[in-house]
Amino acid sequence: MTKTGRKKNTILLLSILAALAVLCAGLYARSEYIRKDKEKCLAALTDSLSLVVSEEVGPLEYGSAFDQSVLVKECNGDLKTEGTVDTAKTGPQTITYTVSGTDPKYGQYAEKKYTATVEVVDTQVPVIELEKENLTVTVGTPLNVMPNIKAVTDPVDGTLPEGDGVKASYTAVSDLNTDKKGTYTVTVTAADANGNQTTRDFSVTVKPKPTPTPTPVSVTASAAASSSTGTTVKVSVGANYSAVYSYLTGTLGYSRAAACGICANIVRESNFNPKCSSSIYYGLCQWGGGRKSNMFYWCKKNGYDPHSVVGQLQFMHYELKTGHPSVYNVVRNVPNTEDGAAEAAEVFCRKYERAAKVGKRPAIARAYFNK
Repeated sequence: MTKTGRKKNTILLLSILAALAVLCAGLYARSEYIRKDKEKCLAALTDSLSLVVSEEVGPLEYGSAFDQSVLVKECNGDLKTEGTVDTAKTGPQTITYTVSGTDPKYGQYAEKKYTATVEVVDTQVPVIELEKENLTVTVGTPLNVMPNIKAVTDPVDGTLPEGDGVKASYTAVSDLNTDKKGTYTVTVTAADANGNQTTRDFSVTVKPKPTPTPTPVSVTASAAASSSTGTTVKVSVGANYSAVYSYLTGTLGYSRAAACGICANIVRESNFNPKCSSSIYYGLCQWGGGRKSNMFYWCKKNGYDPHSVVGQLQFMHYELKTGHPSVYNVVRNVPNTEDGAAEAAEVFCRKYERAAKVGKRPAIARAYFNK
């Protein structure tokens, strides 16, 4: 190739390279422009995304209705919500919001996240309803205080069951002693599912056991004795007395003094009438409440007529031995004398019958012993 030809080739090559350099510079400039423009568009998109959460929503009441859309006061962008506010649960609850958008020029995606926290509180306590503010029972009558609690409810949790009174339940406590007269307080404590407690009191009055006024019986013999005060006490004895006395001394093996002491109580309680009845008490010994129910149950279980002298004396004997062994031992072992009869009458009255007062029962026992 001639010198002239080589020169031409060199010039051509340089021209091509120059053209390529210009092209590359243009392409690079274009790329940089697009990159910066995309950054600008993405920044503008991101800046345009916003969410304003309402600050006017305070603590929510447990179990209340709540529309959580009220939490969003203003939104620019597409909104996605994660989580819900459940007012059936107490405590802070957080909702996460995602606000997003797409750049229309380049299709770029951008998002921002926001959170809102709502507190759910339980300020309502259970409500305790009672049947009565005061109950009245007689000494020696068992009493279950729970039926006096009409209902225990919570505005949200509904009816609460009997339990420990610490959580979602209720209970009642008292120092009630139905064997001792007086006025006692029963405290009902109720708690809802969140432990909110409330209490309500009612009272129980334990009254002395009244002494029934005996009615006359047919007289076949009579006897008299002087009481400790010097007053003459007259007693009448007939078929009813004889039936009771004979069964006590014969079948059940009580001594004459013990039987007379028991008879002195029975004549004051029921006048030896096994069907003597009041609104509460029944029978020879005027059993009431749970003791009355026990007498009927025991007699039927053991094959005795609960309305008969035999059935009731058998129950009395059983109850003395198993429920009042100290009374049984004293009555069984009193001296078989007039004084022993008086002692048996007093012990039986105070410890078994639990009558309001002993009265003339020891003197009546003496009169029976001397008849």
